[in-house]
Amino acid sequence: MSVQATASSPLRVAIVGGGPRGLSALEVLARHAGCRSVNVTLFERTDEIGCGPNYAPGQSDLNLLNIPVRAIDLPPPPQGASFEDWLAAQRSAPGEDGYPPRAMLGAYLHARLQTLLESKRDGLTVEIVAQEVVHCRRAQSGWLLWTRDMHDKGPFDEVLLCAGHQPVEDSQIERWRDHARKSDAVLAPAYPADGLLEAADWSGRTVAIRGFGLAMIDTTRMLTEGLGGRFETDREGGLVYRASGREPARLVPFSLNGMPPAPKPATGAIDSAFAVTDAQQAEFREAVAAAIDAGDGSLEPIFRVLGEIAGPKLDKDGSDRVHDWLCEGAEDDPDVPDDQHPAEAMRLYLAMAHGEAALSVGYATGQVWRHLQNDLRKAYNPAEKSAATAGALIAFDDGMKRFSYGPPAEATARLLALIDAGTLTLRRVDDPDIELVGSGWRIAENGGADIATAMVDSVLAGPDLANVSSPLVSGLRDDGYLVPLDEKLGARTSAGGQVVDADGRPVDGLSLLGRLANGSVIATDSVHDCFGAAVERWAARVLCG
Repeated sequence: MSVQATASSPLRVAIVGGGPRGLSALEVLARHAGCRSVNVTLFERTDEIGCGPNYAPGQSDLNLLNIPVRAIDLPPPPQGASFEDWLAAQRSAPGEDGYPPRAMLGAYLHARLQTLLESKRDGLTVEIVAQEVVHCRRAQSGWLLWTRDMHDKGPFDEVLLCAGHQPVEDSQIERWRDHARKSDAVLAPAYPADGLLEAADWSGRTVAIRGFGLAMIDTTRMLTEGLGGRFETDREGGLVYRASGREPARLVPFSLNGMPPAPKPATGAIDSAFAVTDAQQAEFREAVAAAIDAGDGSLEPIFRVLGEIAGPKLDKDGSDRVHDWLCEGAEDDPDVPDDQHPAEAMRLYLAMAHGEAALSVGYATGQVWRHLQNDLRKAYNPAEKSAATAGALIAFDDGMKRFSYGPPAEATARLLALIDAGTLTLRRVDDPDIELVGSGWRIAENGGADIATAMVDSVLAGPDLANVSSPLVSGLRDDGYLVPLDEKLGARTSAGGQVVDADGRPVDGLSLLGRLANGSVIATDSVHDCFGAAVERWAARVLCG
């Protein structure tokens, strides 16, 4: 049954999720509104219209983007200023090697949406509904949506899901939450960051931090600088931490593998050494296509090209070393002994980020991989791929994030200063035994133990469709519309974002873009992906058929 409108009638579109991807979808519809009238209803339950909670303008300036100004290259909007021009007008804008606050990008995205809404383009009407959508059902007249207050909206010819991060079922967190309720312990989420500061009196506590990624760095920044601590440069030029007395006595992060992320190059000049040529980009895209065509989950063509690109940045045997490392699983960096001494590994990676140390296999390969992300999307996203290939390449990309999308060099330097001050310990960073005790959590490993009276969850759930617990997504999954492409992956979609159901049939009028389609698409967590080719393919299919 088709629910598509006739070409002569206005197209009725619902966009569920008003973050950057929802904004991008609205802009593309506005750009093409002259050839087809479109009535859009944009659903966003938060106040962060156009930017979403991740880039909320009101959040602390301690939460920084993980890309420097020089690497932010968003396409210009239909009307209004580009980010580059908008940033130039801001008094507090960082330099090209600086990392802006996420709130700054959020303010720009929100202003970008307001400019679009005020432009009143012919052929486009926009209604904003500040409610969470909890149910979606297909009827004879189109798709019907229900919001949290049980008001129904519709019918719609096209529903586009841009829902972003979704809650998942997590049995460990549920046990810990129950334990915290029965004791004086504190269990708090890392976000929103301002809410974290209000969750407890943090002074003097031992605080465990679940996760060792970028959210852990945000948490550490909030529980130190956010509580009045500061960093200073000593006479020798080193960075030292000056405590305020309001922060925790000790921060103890831990993770499944305990491996520290490598910081990105400190400057554009250093980063330019990892840039890839047009010819290398083309060769890489061909390698991705070859792996997809094979369909057996082997990434050998990609590994070979990565070896050829990253290898020369090492020694005369670099290409073979990179290729062999990739084929062996690309986990432990053979040039950096990070398993027993993570702080020393961080110091070595920081020296590489400043161009002061020879590059390791992992660091050189990771930085090249980062420069190839857009080519990865170009080759992967429009193609039909097997579950085996999708699972292998998604797992590889996730594993490489430790080397390719680590924190700013300055953030790593501040973590090391906290270690030197005794505020942060990585002694038990590897996944430890965790025992629930009366006052909190006993974290034990390598013959030692800490009693943490507070736990901060800084793990952001991956897009594992099978475990998503939000009513809208779980309902569409239970109804057979949203089907995982493979175990631990997101929903099966077409190149144009159209949902593919349990029987392998495209679902008329239902589309999904972003991280919940992980596997059908790749590298979705960048703001650049929100404004990329995927939304253009969706709009072309919806508007032109």
